[in-house]
Amino acid sequence: MKPSRQYRWQLKQIARGHCARCGAKRTHYSVLCDSCHIGDRIRQQERTGSRPWRKGRRGRPPLVALPLKRRPNR
Repeated sequence: MKPSRQYRWQLKQIARGHCARCGAKRTHYSVLCDSCHIGDRIRQQERTGSRPWRKGRRGRPPLVALPLKRRPNR
């Protein structure tokens, strides 16, 4: 079974040093550019219901900080 055109395009983009999703230049992530990777992180946080990292709390700080967004008070 041969690979799909989308998969072959993604492999070509990765080999060229570009994002596999949007084609922008990658910096330090292995497959995605900064904007696609941060978007994935935000969607994952919303799906799982987790809160972003804050100084003085548990866990290690992220390598790339997420953009700040205000949450409504509960």
